[in-house]
Amino acid sequence: MSAPTAATQPVRRREPEPESSRLARRVIRRVAIAIPVMVLVWVGVIAIALRDTAGSIVAPLAMGAAVGVLAGLFWGMWWGVVSFSRDDRNAPTGEHT
Repeated sequence: MSAPTAATQPVRRREPEPESSRLARRVIRRVAIAIPVMVLVWVGVIAIALRDTAGSIVAPLAMGAAVGVLAGLFWGMWWGVVSFSRDDRNAPTGEHT
């Protein structure tokens, strides 16, 4: 008996990925983008606000970085969920009730 060839082997199709894992992956990607952006924004705003102060600005800049991380988490999650819900692949099919 000869070895099976590509033409005789059954085609294995990939199962569709569950929506929950697609949503999670999209949210994680958006959060990974939003955190550094928001950290830069908040550190920049605080640095501009405190540019004429005589004291140390290390603590306020660290606080700005922490606020940037929290803001990045919030806006990244929001961005991920909204972009997932507006994706055409996730649009409901059939009649709307």
